[in-house]
Amino acid sequence: LFAKLTDEPCLVIGGGEIAARKIRQLQRAGARITVVAPELNGELRAAVDSGLYAYIEQEFSEALIGDHLLLTVATGDRAVNQRVASAASAARRLCNVVDDRELSTFIMPSVIDRSPIVVAVSSGGHSPILARMLRQRIEDWLPERIGELASWAGKWRSTAHQKILGHASR
Repeated sequence: LFAKLTDEPCLVIGGGEIAARKIRQLQRAGARITVVAPELNGELRAAVDSGLYAYIEQEFSEALIGDHLLLTVATGDRAVNQRVASAASAARRLCNVVDDRELSTFIMPSVIDRSPIVVAVSSGGHSPILARMLRQRIEDWLPERIGELASWAGKWRSTAHQKILGHASR
């Protein structure tokens, strides 16, 4: 999902390893994260204790959706996942249920971040493992400093537009 999430409220339901991975993706995007779960694994507990995001220690409740722009569900409990997806749909919020494309309204791709160059690979939820394998191959091929090149080119973009007329020439 390519979306501007800087300072946008996002809700993550789940407190395990998969939730932690999804939270890291949202953090890289600058989202304001709230986690809802009856308990957290060690990594998430440490992050909460250091103030990285808010934590609500309880089972999911529809009232928690509030003004959250998107929800990520990583509970491993299909009944809970269905309940969250239904509530998100009723509230007209984007919802990703990890490993369940049928319940999801968006898919989080496997991402290579060489900011400002970002490459996303997705199988549309059909084979996340294959998408991750392909991402790894592209990542191995993509130069480490390609982001620096893009930033440098960005500094010259306006000048190039003024001096070199026509898209094909630039």
